[in-house]
Parts: sequence; structure tokens; C-alpha cells
Amino acid sequence: MPKREREKVKQAERQKRIDAKRLKRCAAKLARINDALGIKAAPKSEPEVSEAAEESSGRKLKKMKKAKAKTMVLAKNVRIQDICIGNGDEVKAGARFRCSYTGRLRSPKGPIFDESQSFTGKLTAGKNGVIEGWIIGLPGMRVGGTRRLTVPPDAGYGIEAYGHIPACSTLVFDVTIIPGVGLKPELPAPDTDTGIETGNPPTPLKVGEAIEK
Repeated sequence: MPKREREKVKQAERQKRIDAKRLKRCAAKLARINDALGIKAAPKSEPEVSEAAEESSGRKLKKMKKAKAKTMVLAKNVRIQDICIGNGDEVKAGARFRCSYTGRLRSPKGPIFDESQSFTGKLTAGKNGVIEGWIIGLPGMRVGGTRRLTVPPDAGYGIEAYGHIPACSTLVFDVTIIPGVGLKPELPAPDTDTGIETGNPPTPLKVGEAIEK
């Protein structure tokens, strides 16, 4: 091989080595960035998924989650929706319980009329009891769980005004059951895919005194 050709071959090999080093440095840099962002590289053997398939799968997953967190209609048209399912002791009908909650009027940006960080009550009517919407909507909750109750007037305060609550108001309560009055804290969250968040309750609601003042 002529000298000039040998020089060209050597130069090409050197360039290959330089390019390989550059590619290796770029790959290492990209890996560090992905680690910092918490992005995991997909396995090389994983088959490619089309955008249409991903979109269809995403829609199905959203439907599943929505279905499992759907609103349920109970007696007197009280509606409940579990935002977070607890896994501590269960609140029984007629039993005492402790919770944090906020109550607001059901309207666009409905104002909060009452809130409490640690309200202790009993799922009965009358003195030291609660409104009928809570008697209907709270049984079955567990410590650590958060449930949204939508309470119509005939399961709330009826046709007369009550404090800051206008007559014939539909009320919305976000209630989180907390440990106390014999109810034990949560157990470790089970490793199940329910479509609804489990485990630790959300940040405690900002609260004040109970409704009956």
C-alpha cells in the first residue's frame, strides 16, 4: 500500500477513535442528566409502541381510575367520593369518630362556612351528634381516608338558615378520619393497584372549630 494511502487509513482510524470517545462522553453525560431527573432508560429489548397505542392505553387507564373513584349516591341523595382510601380502623354506623374537615357551599368557588382540625363526634342525631348527611356518608371510612360528601338540604340544615349557611343549601364536606376515640392509626399500605391513592392521608386540612358553636 502506498504511503499516502496508509496515512489516510491511519487518519480514518484516529478519527473513529475520537468519535467513539466523544459518543461515550455524550452517553455518560446524558445518563447523569437522566439520573438527576429520575428518568430511567427503557430496556433495549422493549418493543416500540406507537403514539396511537400509547394514547389508547392512557385513555383506558384514566377511565379505570375514574371508574374506581366514581361518585356513589346513597340514601337521601347524599353523594360520596373517596379521594384517598385509608387502611386503619373502620368507622362504624352509630360509633364515635375523630376527623379533620372543611365544609363549603356547593357553588362555583363556594365559600367555606366551617372547618376543624380535630373534631370528635358520634354518628347519631341530636346532642353531640352530626347532621344526617354525615350519618349516611361516613360509615365505612377508615383512618387515613379522605372522603368528599355532597349533602342536599334535607340531609343537612333544611329549609331554614343556620349561621352562615343560607336556607336550602347543598353542602360539600371534605372529611379525613384521624386516629382517636378507639380508632387506631393506619397499617402499612398494601401493594395493590386500586386506581385510588392509598397510604398516608393528604396534608391536614386547615381547620378551626366544629359546626355547632
